[in-house]
Amino acid sequence: MKICFFNSIEQIGRKAWNDCFPDELERFDHFLALEKSELPDFSWGYLILSQNEKTIAAVSLFFTEYSLETTVQGYYKNILISLKKLFPSLLTLKLICLGSPETEHCYLGFHPSIKESEKPRLLKKLLGAFEKKAKELGYSLLAIKDVPETLKPLWDQIASKRGFKSMTSLPTGILKIEFSSIEEYLKKLSYSTRKDIRRKMRKFKDLRVELKNNIDDVIGPMMEMYQDTKNRSEWTFEDLTEKYFSGALELMKECSLCVLYYAGEQPIGFNLLYLDQRRMIDKFFCMNSAIGRKFNLYFLSWMTNVKLCIEKGIKCYQSGQVGYENKIRLGSYLLPNWIYFKHRNPLINAILRLLSPIFEVDNKSLLNDFQKHELPE
Repeated sequence: MKICFFNSIEQIGRKAWNDCFPDELERFDHFLALEKSELPDFSWGYLILSQNEKTIAAVSLFFTEYSLETTVQGYYKNILISLKKLFPSLLTLKLICLGSPETEHCYLGFHPSIKESEKPRLLKKLLGAFEKKAKELGYSLLAIKDVPETLKPLWDQIASKRGFKSMTSLPTGILKIEFSSIEEYLKKLSYSTRKDIRRKMRKFKDLRVELKNNIDDVIGPMMEMYQDTKNRSEWTFEDLTEKYFSGALELMKECSLCVLYYAGEQPIGFNLLYLDQRRMIDKFFCMNSAIGRKFNLYFLSWMTNVKLCIEKGIKCYQSGQVGYENKIRLGSYLLPNWIYFKHRNPLINAILRLLSPIFEVDNKSLLNDFQKHELPE
C-alpha cells in the first residue's frame, strides 16, 4: 500500500480518480476546471492511496492564507476585523485543508471494491499523510471542510482521535423532486408561499431565458453580475475568474449548463448548474441586483431549475449553502455539514478551540427561525 501526494489531478488520471467517486457529480473534470481557473491565493493538492497499482482511496485538498473573520457574521466579525488591523499576522493563518473551496462537501472517495469495514483504516492513513504534508510544508492550521452529516461517524472515529475539533458549518439545501409537475410542486407549499410564487411567475413573460454551454459572448456581463452578487454576500472565501466559469462549462459539457436571463437584450442574471440523471447542483446564481429584484429573479430562476429537474427526471435539487430562508419556504431541507480543525501549536490550538463557538453555524436555530415565517405578500 502506497500514499502519494500530487499537485495536479492530471497526474492521477481521469479513470483512477473517477473510479473512487462513481456516484459523485463533481469529479475529475470539476477539479481540473478549478485548477485551470487560476484562482488567486489558492493552490491545490490530492492525496492518493494505492495498492497493487490501483487507486483505492482519494481526497482533494487546498492551500491558502485564511483570515479568521472570513466565516464569522455580525458582532464578532466586526471585532475580528478591527483586531486584524492591529495584528494582521495573528489573525491570518497558513491553512491546509481537505476538501475544496468550490464544493459543498469534502469528497472522500473509495474504490467500489473497498468494504465499509476497511474505510476507517484507509482514512487513518490518508489523514496521517495529510498531517505529515502540513508539517513538511510549514502549514500551521489544518482543517477538513464540510463533512456531510452522513459521513460524520466515519470522520469522528478517525479525526477526533487525532486531535481535530469538530464544529458545525453551513448546511446544504436539498429539495427532493417528489412531484411530476410545477402545479403538483406548488401544492406542496403553504398557501401564502404558493400565492406569492404564482404572482412572481407572471414576470416570466417579460424575460427571455436561454440555456447555454458556451458563454464567450456574455462572459463580461456575467463577471459583472458575479462581482455584484459577491459584494452583497456576507460569506466570502474565494474570488472566481472568467476561466472558472468558461472552463467548467467546457470541461464538464456533458453535465453542466448555464441558464441566462435577459430583459430585452440585456443579461440580468445567470445560473451555473451541474446535473446528471440523479442530481442537479446549483453552483452559482448571480444577478444584476438593481434590475433582477424588480423581476423577482431569484424565484424565477428557482422555478426554472425545478422545471428542468422535472423534465429530466432528476430527483434531487441541491441548491447550495446560504440563503436558507427562501430555500426552506420553497420546500427544501437542510443537510448539516461539519468542519474539523486543529493547529500544530498547542497554545494557539487551545485558543482556537475555546473560540470555536463564534465560528459555528447553529443549524437548529436556522431551521426553527425560518420555519416560523412565510414569504411576504
